[in-house]
Amino acid sequence: MAVALECKKLRIRADTFNTGQIGGLKKAVQGFKQANGLFDLGFSRSYLALLIEVDGRERTKNNLISRGATPELYNEIFKIRHVDGLYQNVGIILVEIIQPTKRDIKSSGSVGFFELKQAKPQMQSESTTTYVRNYFAHAHDGS
Repeated sequence: MAVALECKKLRIRADTFNTGQIGGLKKAVQGFKQANGLFDLGFSRSYLALLIEVDGRERTKNNLISRGATPELYNEIFKIRHVDGLYQNVGIILVEIIQPTKRDIKSSGSVGFFELKQAKPQMQSESTTTYVRNYFAHAHDGS
């Protein structure tokens, strides 16, 4: 069985910690239609994945672990659960990617995952399973 993700990026810049304005929230809501479409295609589980890019480099008064999104910012993101348009069976996953220092993100970044809304499984058709299996079997050869 296949799990399908429709990904949308949210941006928490250094000034977001003062303004509370999270970049990309409106586009994330527009992603409902695409996530619903994945469910309509018949995947076993379908999710809207919100990739939260956090610039925590200026938050030097906080320890490295606390340089991600604040509880107040997460509350703004959590409100997306209550916006109409996302199918009841489509889940929401949050992926927070934090750059806590000025060093390269590869040496000091962190990633966290959270399932905000669980996807409800549906029976995946054999044709969808075959299509996905064939796609990945030939992904490396370009056919």
